[in-house]
Amino acid sequence: MVITFPEPPRASPRAPFPLIAVMAPLVAAVVIGAIIRSPYVLVFAALSPIIAIASAWESRRAARRQARDEDRRFAAECAATEHAIVLAHRAETATAFAPGDDDAHVIVGAAPGESSIAGTPPTVDAHPDSAVRERLRSLTAAAARNPRLPVRVPPGPIEIRGHGVVAERLRERVATHTAPDVDARAEARTVITVTGLAALDIVYPDGTTRRADAVVPFRADDARRQARAQVAAVPDHCDWSEVSRGVSEPGLAVGMGAGGPVTLDLIADGPHALVGGATGSGKSEFLRALALSAAADAGSWSVLYVDFKGGATFHDLAELPSTVGLITDLDATLAGRALTSLRAEIERRERIVARERVRDVAQLSAHLPRLLVIVDEYAALVSTHPALQTVFSDLSARGRSLGIHLVLCTQRPSGVVNDTVAVNCAIRVLFRTSDASDARALLGADAPAVAAAPRGRAIVRTSDRVFACQVSLIAPSDVAAVAAAATDRPHGDPPWAPVLPAHLPSNHLEVRDARRVAREHGALLVGLVDDVSAQRWSAALWDPGRDGALAIVGCPGSGRTNALAHLAAEARDQGWTVIRLPAHLPDAHQLLAEVVRSGGSGAEERRLLVVDDALDLLEFDASDQTAGLLALLDAAIRVLHRGGGGVAAAVGTASRAARLLAGRFGARLQLRALDADDHLAAGAPRGAYNDRAPAGRGWWRGGVVQVVQAEDPLPQASCPRVRTVGAEPVIAVIAANPAAATRALTASSHGPVRLVTLPEFVTAGSGGDEGAGVIACVGHPDDWQRDWAALAHARRSALIAVDGCDAGDLRAVIAARIQPPPIGPRELWVIEPGQGSAPEVHRARWAAQAPGAADAVNA
Repeated sequence: MVITFPEPPRASPRAPFPLIAVMAPLVAAVVIGAIIRSPYVLVFAALSPIIAIASAWESRRAARRQARDEDRRFAAECAATEHAIVLAHRAETATAFAPGDDDAHVIVGAAPGESSIAGTPPTVDAHPDSAVRERLRSLTAAAARNPRLPVRVPPGPIEIRGHGVVAERLRERVATHTAPDVDARAEARTVITVTGLAALDIVYPDGTTRRADAVVPFRADDARRQARAQVAAVPDHCDWSEVSRGVSEPGLAVGMGAGGPVTLDLIADGPHALVGGATGSGKSEFLRALALSAAADAGSWSVLYVDFKGGATFHDLAELPSTVGLITDLDATLAGRALTSLRAEIERRERIVARERVRDVAQLSAHLPRLLVIVDEYAALVSTHPALQTVFSDLSARGRSLGIHLVLCTQRPSGVVNDTVAVNCAIRVLFRTSDASDARALLGADAPAVAAAPRGRAIVRTSDRVFACQVSLIAPSDVAAVAAAATDRPHGDPPWAPVLPAHLPSNHLEVRDARRVAREHGALLVGLVDDVSAQRWSAALWDPGRDGALAIVGCPGSGRTNALAHLAAEARDQGWTVIRLPAHLPDAHQLLAEVVRSGGSGAEERRLLVVDDALDLLEFDASDQTAGLLALLDAAIRVLHRGGGGVAAAVGTASRAARLLAGRFGARLQLRALDADDHLAAGAPRGAYNDRAPAGRGWWRGGVVQVVQAEDPLPQASCPRVRTVGAEPVIAVIAANPAAATRALTASSHGPVRLVTLPEFVTAGSGGDEGAGVIACVGHPDDWQRDWAALAHARRSALIAVDGCDAGDLRAVIAARIQPPPIGPRELWVIEPGQGSAPEVHRARWAAQAPGAADAVNA
């Protein structure tokens, strides 16, 4: 590079005073004044010197402005020239210090020297400005002398005098450039004395001397050069079988280096490894070689594969006995479950180590295989399951003593693997990458030799060295040979319980064990819970006395009825009385009322009330009946709870059953929901909705549960006995259709019926004499309201039957705020005689309209 110096500022010429321009107008004015004989013309002649003076002043202003512009140009060009000189000297220094094959001299220091970058220096003596001349001379002098050029000495003999790091490193450097048979004490020798921190006094063999600053390469530079040399010596291809045969050091064989087979000792150098590199650079081959070496070390390793690229990387290795599981991104639910259970594996191993009071699994009395967790595409894993960052942080921190080792592979580890995990990954493996920042983040230094490396070439950094490696390739015969050598070895146990089956029969071994646990606790078995934290299945128990009523939430086909049938069978096996609520509203209302009335009977038996499709009982127009039924249900729950029993109800979807679920049920079994919104409304975990979940699969207290398959269907509904009307001695009938009621009464009576009018009813007698038949009075509600005497007599002495009227008519006639029970289309209400102002209303039928009575009436 040749330096071009700036041109000096150009001087601006000084404009002369315009004397002719002043005199010419003056002469002309005198001539014109003389001709026209007017002295006023001479006034214009006075303007001529004014104009001339203004012109001269403007010319000088322009000259000064041009001079300032020239000065600024010159200053800018001088600054640019100074910067160019610095850059040129740096380039010249780098070129001068570069080793050359034809130069036998040894570079030992640096000192100022004559530079070759100066071009043609400008001629400065002729310039009138001394400051400009001085500035140009300083630029010329700066360009002519490089402040740092190499100082060379002949190759030998060389004697180094002095002590310290610089002297020792200088001796090492000179020794590498000096023939071994050269005597450093020879008379014709170069003597270098190290003074101060890094100053050199050099005496050449001819007696000339020179001072210089020591130039000693850093050890990192030497290591980098050695790494480049090793990369050049690494083969471009190697087979796993060849590498595994030549292994002589402890560890897992992964490839071939400049000095032979390369092994990674995760126990001594790890405990964990971090792998990075671009797509197609050979990361997967490295993971496969590492895994196969672990599988070949029979009994020492168990391997868990986590492949978030579809599972194709390890599909052939998954059948080896050392494999404990293969997790892929094809089943997100299974992947999250298995990976979360690794925390439970940490706790299990901690208990084993603590039980024997040792510090490491290597000190255990019984052999415990080390667990190698290999993760391909760690970035995709933590993106799908962000909560696993915490799990892997825990694994990386406590894995060494517990025998758990991680190998995390991703394209760009920086920004994906957090610092808590990365700090425990002492082994770093870098494959081809186009970004130097990735190399610095993974290795702590640049790795230019990897930028254009062939597939499978990697730079490996351990705690004490950095070296190049060519990853070995696995052939199908290698996998077969390892599998054949381990035929007598059983498969390793995975660090989690197996997935709950879609069908769980009642005779399943785990179900029988869980049923015994339920008997011991006096509870009912619902199913089996996938207890990930304990690495097992546990019993899902419902204790009504402790948990309260049970609501079974789910969409049609989710297994609600099967869950009720199984609970009913469990209750019967324990001696409980099972009551199924009828689907017919009047029957359900009456049955609940009977359950509530039985609460004070002192019965010791435990009862289970099961309700199938409870919402169907509540979805009708009569809101007053809904409130009454819910009040009876709440009362029945309290009564059964006091007796040690309970209520289990299938309530449908959570979005529809919000009113029914509010504060009424203490326990909830959440089966498959209708959609994701209904899943959240049921209280199940967010993001865990599965529209393909089998029947009986759901959530129980935050864990996944599978309900046991019931062997028998739900028992028949417990329909209550409905009272019949027709044999009473005195009957007062309040009917919307008196004629139809009279026919029904006549058909229902077993003897003669004496019909009387309302006025006659008061004096008709009590009836009931043998052979006298039935005394009956039938009237419209309006008629009964007009005849208060007859109505009062009926309330005292007769059975009042209300046929075909609504609740409003009944309240108007009786004059009481009562809530009658719901009845069917051919049913009626009855009131027993002598009940006062707040009578109790019961449900009833005409005897002729009761089930099975039609034939008898016709006969």
